[in-house]
Amino acid sequence: MSISSNNPIRLSSRLMTAAGCVRPGSSIADVGTDHAYLPAYLILSGLSQSAAITDIADGPLARAQETVRKYNLQDRIKLYKTNGLEGVPPADDVFICGMGGELILDIILQTPWLKDSGRQIICQPMTRAYLLRRGLYSHGFEIYREIPTLCDRSSYIIICARYCGNPREVDDFAAYCGLAANDSSAAAKAYLGSVLDHARKKANGTRQQKWYDLCERIEKNTRRCGGTLFTKEGRGLNN
Repeated sequence: MSISSNNPIRLSSRLMTAAGCVRPGSSIADVGTDHAYLPAYLILSGLSQSAAITDIADGPLARAQETVRKYNLQDRIKLYKTNGLEGVPPADDVFICGMGGELILDIILQTPWLKDSGRQIICQPMTRAYLLRRGLYSHGFEIYREIPTLCDRSSYIIICARYCGNPREVDDFAAYCGLAANDSSAAAKAYLGSVLDHARKKANGTRQQKWYDLCERIEKNTRRCGGTLFTKEGRGLNN
């Protein structure tokens, strides 16, 4: 999707990647909005017509209100002090970024109107993405797109999901690597490298076979794709 470069708001590459997943013309909800930069950016770009933004704390909502007033978006953005999406009307595209995977999953499961195949959920977990993937699949959601991205020398994953009504279980490889396993970009290599780092540490610390198996599958997948994973320690897995 092409996003205007004339927008006065500048997003981080992490949030810019998430913003690129919005469906033009969608109403949006932004959970844990903080400064409201993401919804303001999308509305000023003409990609969204309206937004509901939420946070549980007064400080982030006050900062969000400043952004709304600065760009004269009072008639386009409505603020909610609430837990997750409680009391928020249904939106077409829902952003839940910058939280742990468990919390993101909890917010999704506590929002009945997200069980609608017409709603798109755009997530960016900071931790435990594997729990988010497992939970989404097991509760009848499908993950149809994942976009690895790099920001401030760290790797992140953007997960796009929707309800399909067909719950299923996934193995460790699918839970930890997700659709990034099929991506050969530099951002994907960095993301999978961080997953490999985690699996190696778990293997060395617990001596459990499942971690050795996961390391092996990641390495095999890398050889199949023909590339180098970039691990945190700077050790590339060359093939």
